[in-house]
Amino acid sequence: MPSLDMPHHLRAEEWCKYREGVTLEPQNSASNHYGQKKGRKQNEPVEAEEIYVNAGFGAPVKLDTAIPPNTRVTLAFDADGPSENMTATAVSPDTPREDGGYYWGYTPRLASSLSTVFTESPYEGGYDYSIGTSERGITLRDLLKPLRETPEDAPDGATLTIPKWQHLLVVFGGVAGLEVALQNDKELQGKVSQASELFDAWVNLVQGQGSRTIRTEEAVWTGLMGLKELVDANASA
Repeated sequence: MPSLDMPHHLRAEEWCKYREGVTLEPQNSASNHYGQKKGRKQNEPVEAEEIYVNAGFGAPVKLDTAIPPNTRVTLAFDADGPSENMTATAVSPDTPREDGGYYWGYTPRLASSLSTVFTESPYEGGYDYSIGTSERGITLRDLLKPLRETPEDAPDGATLTIPKWQHLLVVFGGVAGLEVALQNDKELQGKVSQASELFDAWVNLVQGQGSRTIRTEEAVWTGLMGLKELVDANASA
């Protein structure tokens, strides 16, 4: 895979209050520099004071929580920089984003159907703004037009609003589109006639694409680049 130069993939010499690491085997006299040793019985209890994490520094970091070895963990440091004998607290992977404002990667969720994308949302109240993508949708320019207008440009009596959301959902279909996902969803059959009815906006993120189809992995990064203006406007509203 190509290398990642992102906040959650820190360089060795960079410092951040948060860092990802992997818990090591308990340290004792038989352990090496990173606490790795052989002979620990499966499911053997692990004491909290024995737990260390390889977080990419020259020495392991002591953890205040008993977590099994070889577990990925998100760390929070109280220190202002790296030092010897550092200690850290295990926190939720969401903490760097929610408390620190960092981009901290993503967490996959497998949905068995199109409807469960909505009904199994991990957020209380679900998604409060959703965008479905289709070559038959409105253009990205039309979606962003209200953000680019001034009150003087708006029709008489119209109020320009920026959709304010807490959790935005953007759904990309496969080569055949979201329409096929709708046709194969038993929960939606007979209830929804058009896939566009499921979303607040139905948008063509790659207008004039030229090719007959666009690979989903291409549509994702291209589309998210186009939606950045919408996300930035929401953040500043």
